[in-house]
Amino acid sequence: MPGYLTISTTSPPDRDLYSVINFWAPRVMQNITGNFTIDTKLVGAFNASIQSGGILVWQDQNNFLRLERACRDGYQEILFIGTINGVFSVLWSSPETSNPGMIIKVSNINTIYLMLTRIGMTYSGYYSTNGLDWDFLANITMETPYSLMGGLYLVNRGPPEFSSTASAVSFDYFRISPAKVLPATIIVPDIYPTIQAAINAASAGDTIYVRNGTYYENVVVNKTISLIGENKNTTVVDRNIGIVLHEKHPMR
Repeated sequence: MPGYLTISTTSPPDRDLYSVINFWAPRVMQNITGNFTIDTKLVGAFNASIQSGGILVWQDQNNFLRLERACRDGYQEILFIGTINGVFSVLWSSPETSNPGMIIKVSNINTIYLMLTRIGMTYSGYYSTNGLDWDFLANITMETPYSLMGGLYLVNRGPPEFSSTASAVSFDYFRISPAKVLPATIIVPDIYPTIQAAINAASAGDTIYVRNGTYYENVVVNKTISLIGENKNTTVVDRNIGIVLHEKHPMR
């Protein structure tokens, strides 16, 4: 019968995937080779810091990637982060960012779909609220061997820094398939702060959705994308700067 894989921690938790703390997070892993796509449906309520769960791609303690749904410092988030050559990608700035990678705030929903694709040394992270329409997060370059490990995990940090207690996350499925690049929707400024940054990160066929506001930037479109404003009257690129279109790479 169909069912869920549930990963849980007891209290006190003290389960992390971070070199400064520990690598004690419970996880289920398997060998994986070549180019691939991993996707999963995650169901869980993260209500305390720091709790997270998602997809893990693992070479060793100095090289791994995490695509996860999380609660951190009271915020509900999606993160695509990692440790590359021993350096953690999260920058403790205000607001926090990940370089490389991405951190975005989301509403407190218990079900999320995650997808991570490897092509060569490039790893791409996506998330979805319905499993059909995927939002692109970021590309991360990580020099890794042909054979790695991939799987699912639960982080539950807890005391003394945080107040987490016992936690659990369930996964409806875990699939590994041949690598695929999805047409994705990139939202400005939710995921990238500027239209040009979104264009630079986009792949051919992606959609860039621009929320209401005035964007003061020189926008160069040099690939085939769909560029859509939330409202034609209230989504404005300053007309003194404008948009430059390359004829061989039209905007749809």
